[in-house]
Amino acid sequence: MTKTITKAVLDPEFSSLPGIETVVCTEVCESTQDAAKLLARSGMPEGTLVLSNTQTAGRGRLERQWDSPTGGLYMSFILRPLAKPQDYAGLTIHIAECIARAARECYGVKTRIKHPNDVYACGRNGKWGKVAGILTEACSCGEHGDWVVVGIGVNLGNTISKELSEKAVSLAVISGENCSRTRFLKRFFTAFQPVYAAWQTGAASRRQ
Repeated sequence: MTKTITKAVLDPEFSSLPGIETVVCTEVCESTQDAAKLLARSGMPEGTLVLSNTQTAGRGRLERQWDSPTGGLYMSFILRPLAKPQDYAGLTIHIAECIARAARECYGVKTRIKHPNDVYACGRNGKWGKVAGILTEACSCGEHGDWVVVGIGVNLGNTISKELSEKAVSLAVISGENCSRTRFLKRFFTAFQPVYAAWQTGAASRRQ
């Protein structure tokens, strides 16, 4: 089941996400990234967020599969930056820094970033594991202008499969907490909005 929520009628779960105007929620979808790209092509504005409880064809960079069981955070959101496509490089690392910050502030974990698009956290045993990945895709053509779709997968409270357990870990396991999707979303977008604004300003100044 899918529901679209605009800011004017947002339920309490999503009403205070900075920079988000419309939320499309699904129980299950093939890929939030593909869904958000379709919305971007149709003209949906910046601040449109797609969330799904699970994905059947989640993917990351280089078309790698992203395991998406219930309990994780799977989202994609639309940006329509003032920056030019040649300035898009570097946006992903800013997003990674905001994810890492949200993880630290929410759960007190140690984090590090593996360039260009992965976030790792240190487990109780001192072993580092992947907790998040980012997929950034852009288009600079079409009647609706430039858009960027940012896809993020975060291992919040989902169970890590045996096949991935050597390199991935969930924030719930590391922190021992019941990880809230809403709490993480708020921390992430609170961190991201000023960073995004500064990135756009910096890109504009470099062209002058």
